[in-house]
Amino acid sequence: MGVSSNTDRGGKGDYHPDSYQLVDFTFREDSSSVDLEGNEDRYSLWVLLSATRQRSNCYWVVEVDIHGSQVTVGRISSVTPRPTVTRRDNLWTPRIHVPKPGHTGFIIFECGIVLLSLVPLRESPSSQLLLDGGPIPTPFQDYIKFRDENDHAILGCGVERSQFDQKSPSCLIMVQNLGLIRISVRARPISRTGVDEGRITVKSRLEQVVFYDIKGNPLDLTCYEELCMSPSALEDAALQISSDILRSNSKFVPATVASLDEQMKLRSTALCALATYLSKQHFQLSYPARWTLLSHAEKVAAHRAVWKAQENICRNSEIGGTHLEYILGQMGERFRTKFPSSNREEDLVRHWFIHDTWRMDYIVPWILHGIRDMSNNGTRLDRQLVWQILQASELSLAALGATFQLREEHAKLYGLGDCYPGINGLPMPKYSLISALWTADKVNYVESERLLDAELNVCLQWLKQKDPGSSDQTVSSMIQRIKKNIPKAFRVLWKLYMERVNWCISQASVEEQDAGKELQKCYIVHRKTHLYKMAAMGLLEESIELAENFEDMDALVELIVEMENRIGDRHPAGAGDPAYDGEMEACQLRIDKYFERFGEAWANPFYTRQILAGYPEMLVLMSPYQEHITRFLHQRPGYAKLSWMNDVLGEKDYGSASKSLCNFATSYESNLWSKQVELAIGKLCRLATLESSEKQDLTSLQEDIKRFDDLSELSRIQEMLYGHIAPAIHGAIDQSAEVQLANEQFGKVIVHSKPALREALHRNLAKLVAKCPMEPDELVDTLTLIDPAPSMKDGDEDIIGHEFSLALKALSLSDLSRQDPEYCNVLEKLLWRRCMIRDDWDIINRTKQKGDKEVEDVIRSTVLFRTLSDIKDFENESELFCKLHTPVDIANSNILPQGLASRLLPEEQARLLEDFDEEAKLLRSYIERGRLDDWFTWIVGAVRSNPEET
Repeated sequence: MGVSSNTDRGGKGDYHPDSYQLVDFTFREDSSSVDLEGNEDRYSLWVLLSATRQRSNCYWVVEVDIHGSQVTVGRISSVTPRPTVTRRDNLWTPRIHVPKPGHTGFIIFECGIVLLSLVPLRESPSSQLLLDGGPIPTPFQDYIKFRDENDHAILGCGVERSQFDQKSPSCLIMVQNLGLIRISVRARPISRTGVDEGRITVKSRLEQVVFYDIKGNPLDLTCYEELCMSPSALEDAALQISSDILRSNSKFVPATVASLDEQMKLRSTALCALATYLSKQHFQLSYPARWTLLSHAEKVAAHRAVWKAQENICRNSEIGGTHLEYILGQMGERFRTKFPSSNREEDLVRHWFIHDTWRMDYIVPWILHGIRDMSNNGTRLDRQLVWQILQASELSLAALGATFQLREEHAKLYGLGDCYPGINGLPMPKYSLISALWTADKVNYVESERLLDAELNVCLQWLKQKDPGSSDQTVSSMIQRIKKNIPKAFRVLWKLYMERVNWCISQASVEEQDAGKELQKCYIVHRKTHLYKMAAMGLLEESIELAENFEDMDALVELIVEMENRIGDRHPAGAGDPAYDGEMEACQLRIDKYFERFGEAWANPFYTRQILAGYPEMLVLMSPYQEHITRFLHQRPGYAKLSWMNDVLGEKDYGSASKSLCNFATSYESNLWSKQVELAIGKLCRLATLESSEKQDLTSLQEDIKRFDDLSELSRIQEMLYGHIAPAIHGAIDQSAEVQLANEQFGKVIVHSKPALREALHRNLAKLVAKCPMEPDELVDTLTLIDPAPSMKDGDEDIIGHEFSLALKALSLSDLSRQDPEYCNVLEKLLWRRCMIRDDWDIINRTKQKGDKEVEDVIRSTVLFRTLSDIKDFENESELFCKLHTPVDIANSNILPQGLASRLLPEEQARLLEDFDEEAKLLRSYIERGRLDDWFTWIVGAVRSNPEET
């Protein structure tokens, strides 16, 4: 027998097996036992050949042509997918079947079937080039494998024969634990080279898993090498499949359906199957890809929820035409897919649900289109308007609610379970890594807030305009449905807000970050208004629950107060009424729960509300929350009048009470008399610390007591000054008139040519008249600038002629020397300069034709002499004399009290500098022409050497 070969060059020439075995063969369906001339037999076979090497089997399908004694070997095709599981100790021998029309071979193994393309290479210039240039592409083949865990095994097989012309070859397989199955193969397109080189892609394998790898399917669709490709290839395939499903472009998703819900359910199930498979196989998809897949699933879920809402609207529509249909009609083809020109479909809504899921988010910005603005409270409600708002409410809630629900429930499935969660566990993306999700768009937040406003306004307007006796029951029913939706709309809006803010603060642009901060402020303000409106329309409990969830303590406090007021309105009898007492007790238990749950965050606005409402005594009486009360009051020095009582009564802490009173009296008190009282009580509290069991630092105690005494003495000096001007302003009709009289009597001469100092003095006199505590520098400024006035009452001698010594005393009593020594030194020089220029030293220095006594009497009558004489009686006399500044020293100093200047406008500061320059110029003149420096030396010596004569 002669053997010739006409094989292709696609085989493995370097493969050297240990043994060969002819496993099975089958006759070609188009073979004949007689040639065309009828001379001798001729057979065409397909042979399944096995080769063994190192206990590993490889299989080939060989085309064999037998013509008499001549054997011709044609194509040899390697069977690439090889089974790896043997169940019955090699009892099964592989089989080969090639049913009509003969273009596909079925190689039956024990646990699976290989489908091999047997389409011959057609003669063409392209195929000839392939043969001459190298190996041709391997023919198409696929492998069908049964699941290992189901103990399936092939028991028998055979070709399905039909009396009709077969275009699809079929094979019947008997499978253990399954039954009889039929496998048919469709014809595949042949390439231009004449080779059946169809390739199974990653996408097609993944689609098999997505649409067919269901529970009960005996086939293992996850075993293919295409599913083990690179992560990037798998990611691209997954994104393509997801996008096809989203757009209804997948061949596995029908576009013409009777049930939209079933079609969308199919898409939703397919996307879930895709995510589940990717998750189970632990594929490392990129972060943006995971969010893209989740976003696709969200849109399908949202669209399906919108359809269910639309079906419900259609069932309940009595007016005809739905709001969704109107919106879609208004959108135009820019925002939705247009009808194909050849399509006679007229159902715009169904077409949108099938083809526009990928941009269903446009529905939210358009949701209020065509609805009247409800911001005007005078808008008269009618059935049409309420029906439109109800539809908009339900469509919006369906879309956004389903989106966020799916994200919360499936984030972990998409590998996003570790994303930064907001309150209530809403996953938040890292927007530095991905583009914005549609739920983070500004327009969606803005329009959703407008919709919530419209819902609240329509409910409130209905309460105002309805007549209980003749109200429209249909409208009332719709209003109730809107009210039921409002709490859900609150939560949806909060999630949109969180996403928008998160996106803004993730941006590199400072402008976007600022926009996020501004949105935070606006949202909190608007949310309070919405909660109060919600309570006003009868949803007080729901408002309180939302405020708790949002942890909006300010709103929660106001709502609790509203609850207490309503209890009082329902039970006018008040305390003693069992119903009133029961409800108030329940309300108090709720407040107790808030203290336990929120702590300081609740306590602070709660106590602030009690104080502003005029019930500050409540803080002292609420002993169960003593810790919160003390912390609240200590953090707010302005409440020291309450804080010291709480320290004494609640905490028995006299030291803290003393500090609170001292700090309040010096920094916050606006009434001079109250300041003196607070200083006195503060001093008593400090002395009371001696009664405590703790060891006291007596030195510190003495310093604190001295400070209280100094501050009290400083207030007494201001009282003395007020007593000095009181007669001049007596009889004024009001405080404004008193200030005017004080300015006319005491603010004209000394500051006549000094406008800036005149304005400063007038401000200080206004505070003095109003009995507001004055700062030490203000007191010094006033004492050194007021005009001398004749004594009007007993006690004036303590002021007249002693203004500068009192100013020095005020400066020494204040905390300035300790807090700001430099400023204190400047004020002291300013004080002495004004003291030195108060008298005309040019005239005093003219001693011609004057005796010694006359000259000395003139000197002793000067303000400078009297001031130096007064400080002889000060406790710190030696200190003051040691640091006396000579006129020359003061003239050479740059005196600019920043504390005084800081209270003025820039242009006023410039005028103040001019006034100071005038004072300095006058001092230098007195030094040069009036020998002030010499007279100063004589005065100091005279005062210190003859104290009894001063």
